[in-house]
Amino acid sequence: MDLLTTGLLHNRRQYNMSKSYLYNGNIEVWSNDKTITSQLHLILKAPKFINYMERLENEDVLDVSSVRIDAVKWFCNPAKPDPTKLGFLYMELVAVDKRNNIAVPGVVFLRGDAVAVYIRVEVDGVEYVILTKQVRAPLGEDILEIPAGMMDASSNFAGVAMKELSEETGLTPPNIDDLIPLGVPIIPSGGGCDERIQLYYWKTTMTGETKERMKSRIFGAADENESIQLVFVEADEYEDQLLEMGDVKAICAHQFAKLMGLIRYTDFESESSMDYVPSDHFEDAMDELPVSLPDMFPQTFQDWFLVVGLYLIAPVLILKLVSFIQPV
Repeated sequence: MDLLTTGLLHNRRQYNMSKSYLYNGNIEVWSNDKTITSQLHLILKAPKFINYMERLENEDVLDVSSVRIDAVKWFCNPAKPDPTKLGFLYMELVAVDKRNNIAVPGVVFLRGDAVAVYIRVEVDGVEYVILTKQVRAPLGEDILEIPAGMMDASSNFAGVAMKELSEETGLTPPNIDDLIPLGVPIIPSGGGCDERIQLYYWKTTMTGETKERMKSRIFGAADENESIQLVFVEADEYEDQLLEMGDVKAICAHQFAKLMGLIRYTDFESESSMDYVPSDHFEDAMDELPVSLPDMFPQTFQDWFLVVGLYLIAPVLILKLVSFIQPV
């Protein structure tokens, strides 16, 4: 046992807990806070906590001996906590890497998984990207983002994405299959938070009247104190907007969508550049080049004769030139 693990266990023994619980029969879950201690039996039943512990078990990298919970946030009345409404946990694991038996830093902000949707909408022949604008307290400012939300106890990614779209934009895809998953879930802050965000892409249409009406409304879940405005950014200007936004969800979703061929690459610095086309359409893309690849090679016997002649004569001409300019 190394010094880090020994220190954490010593810290554990400094407290006189009235109660602790065993998760899965061998992982001690405890707290030095009396209120949290009284809620431990509910935390252990929370889908968010169970999903996290099962993920650790499935990855089979860490050997966890204990979990100390230092803070909890319920998305319900804390006097009547509901396991399905567990919001956040701040906790610390005592764990070692099974591969080398070395202790690893164990601080975890348990947030759970989330979803985000990259929406493109065509309005009277012009394509836009829909962003949300709302105040984010951790940053203390208005933030432009793609619509997003936390997973609920259902663990249904696409279902939650539909719900968040409705709450944050007033839009609802006609079919859950209209939401196209974008790659694997992204990990925005793996050094301290367990959150993984599944990204989706959805393209739709609306009238100009609907667009203006949506821009003037306030969206969001009232019970979550959300106040969300919608911002429509023209697709041709969106990459410039991404450079200023800093929203990792939006950046990753845009790149995934391009790599999957859902949208086309655009070089805003050069009008002559060729749009990106997925590899399975490479031959079609070649047709768009100003000069096709075969045209770059000799086409006739006379062309080949000229190329071969130059190839043979060029060295002789170079030697003659060198000898001519050398001093006598």
